[in-house]
Amino acid sequence: MGYGRCRHHGGQLRSGLAAAANEEMRTMATPADVTPARALSGVLRLAAGQLVYASGQVAELQDEDLFERAYSPVEGVFKLVPHHWLKLQRDVMDDVARYAKMAADAGMAEREVQLAESQTELVAELLEKVVGSLDLTAEQRGQVGPSIRRHLTLVADDAQDD
Repeated sequence: MGYGRCRHHGGQLRSGLAAAANEEMRTMATPADVTPARALSGVLRLAAGQLVYASGQVAELQDEDLFERAYSPVEGVFKLVPHHWLKLQRDVMDDVARYAKMAADAGMAEREVQLAESQTELVAELLEKVVGSLDLTAEQRGQVGPSIRRHLTLVADDAQDD
């Protein structure tokens, strides 16, 4: 009796596959510290990414590929059904809509606005303290506001380009 994978079956026996699945499940089930809002936001962003991917796949389909043949065991015949990318796109659209509604119902958009406002207030307070601690002339103090607005506009434009 040895250890590790069987040299004849390469771990493909039922016991080897079960052990691999068990190990993967342990890795997948690692707890993560997350708030409900962050969890919902993460799920919504992931589903939105899946929708972008599925929509890209649908866009590449030719007109003659929009339907495919699939066997219907109930009727015992092959039928034309929408391409599997179309079905996946529709399913993911439903998921995104459902998660977006959950986020709206949970007030996540309002919370993001509140967070942005509080961050803006913190930055403004920081800038006031920094400028107040400097020995600036009245003319230099008068240039601080326009300079900050100009640089904020540049930073915002750079962020939109990314």
